[in-house]
Amino acid sequence: PMGRSLMLSFYRTAGPQHLVFVGWENYRYLLSHDVTFALAVVNTAGFTVAFLLLQVPISLGLAILLNSRSVRWRSLFRFAFFSSYLVGQVFVAVIFFQLFASDGLINRILGADVPWLTNSSLAMPSVLIADLWLTAGYGMIYFLAALQTVDQELYEAAHIDGAGGWQSFVHITLPGIRPVLIFVIVVGTIGGFQLF
Repeated sequence: PMGRSLMLSFYRTAGPQHLVFVGWENYRYLLSHDVTFALAVVNTAGFTVAFLLLQVPISLGLAILLNSRSVRWRSLFRFAFFSSYLVGQVFVAVIFFQLFASDGLINRILGADVPWLTNSSLAMPSVLIADLWLTAGYGMIYFLAALQTVDQELYEAAHIDGAGGWQSFVHITLPGIRPVLIFVIVVGTIGGFQLF
């Protein structure tokens, strides 16, 4: 399919039987004439960066919190945060469309008529919030699994050596979860660019 898509990019088509070879013309048009395409690329890249800068720390923070033995009902909270990922994108889109509508719950709480979905400067943050709600639990599950594989004796040794919480996090936790951290960043980047 990828090869076929690449091949089709060199054709102008009006259906599978009407292919006209145009060479690099489609690419020239996108790069020089199509302002909408350029704006979509910039918006997608900006969304992806903002998404990763928020999603990774939120997911990791939730995982660290729910990995703590002092939290009661950890299993319930783990399921509650992960369950948002199980409902699916269409369901999330419907829920957040209703929340951000002009007569939606958020505007009722604020007592204002904020155009969340129709204002060009508010639409991106609205989509970002919905996507974070959908995916934070997904990242949390991966980080939680990674945190449970980090050797606890390393934390005890660091504590004996006088290391504080931040030093233990930087020198033990982050190196211990590095493969999962890279995975979450790669999957988040792919997901962000899929929203193109």
